[in-house]
Amino acid sequence: MSDTEATPAPRRATATQIFLLVTIGGSVVAIDVGYDLGAFETINYRRIFPIFVISTVALLASFLTDGPEVTDAKRTRAILALPALYLVADVVQLTNVRWVYIGLAAAIVVALPFTAYIVARMADLDFFHLPRRLQAVAAGTLLAMFLAGLYIGANHPRFFECRDFELAGDYVPENCTEQDE
Repeated sequence: MSDTEATPAPRRATATQIFLLVTIGGSVVAIDVGYDLGAFETINYRRIFPIFVISTVALLASFLTDGPEVTDAKRTRAILALPALYLVADVVQLTNVRWVYIGLAAAIVVALPFTAYIVARMADLDFFHLPRRLQAVAAGTLLAMFLAGLYIGANHPRFFECRDFELAGDYVPENCTEQDE
């Protein structure tokens, strides 16, 4: 293409693409967190790390850019800092105190939808330009995936055998089911 030719305008994402991107991405995290809470009554460290990374990068962006997407900067930054606070509390062994652990874990779970909202606003995915119906369906899907993960985790012996946990290199719960041979 020569310098005189115009660069084509970037193509805007369709409502379907935006809906799929936000809903699938959020659902993967939601079902994993729900499963861990249901099966192990804790948020596994493998779930904390991605949540920590997402929140920390968004927190950093909130300081580097001061756009309209960070409407209440103090509250936004406090919520985005929760996963980092959890890890710091863990390093200094405050999470050995049951109420500290439960409080921080609960705060992270409660903050997840708000974190997703902040990241969507900051990334300007046009999610908020979708019809309200699609936004509601996306939010409902995320909640349904979280609840499905919670149910499957709490009832994991119905869905998985001890061997499944072993093959995954995961902790084998005491109440897992053995395969009939």
